[in-house]
Amino acid sequence: MALVALIGILGACAADLPPAIPESAALHPRPERVVADWDDIEAAAWAAAPRVEATIIHAEFLDPLTQRVELVTSRDEVAVLTATRAAPPPDAPPGSPADRGENTPIDLRFRIGRFGDASREWAFLTDLVDRLEALRGVGAAPIRWTDR
Repeated sequence: MALVALIGILGACAADLPPAIPESAALHPRPERVVADWDDIEAAAWAAAPRVEATIIHAEFLDPLTQRVELVTSRDEVAVLTATRAAPPPDAPPGSPADRGENTPIDLRFRIGRFGDASREWAFLTDLVDRLEALRGVGAAPIRWTDR
């Protein structure tokens, strides 16, 4: 009998849980591609991380076209951001904007924890893309967050 009561209480509590992804996400799908400057990925991740209660623990270039940023959340979950860009055109001179990855399409993948967390992943990627767009083409930009 106690088990039936416990299941009923848990069911009633679960009915009040917020949706997994904010309502604004329906208007703004999960960003997975951005046109930005390649050298701004880590800086943008540092800015976006606190918004999902995380901090960066390691960042590295896996190769010239792939960056990986590892984060840890306040819930002690490991999160991984992987950013990938296309190779520069073969005729791009070394050190040119195209060679450095300025204003280039970048594919983003982000996952929190073993099973993922769609709401926080959406929030992080949205903030990351906002920050990358603010930094595109400039050396520095003030951080101005909008409400989600």
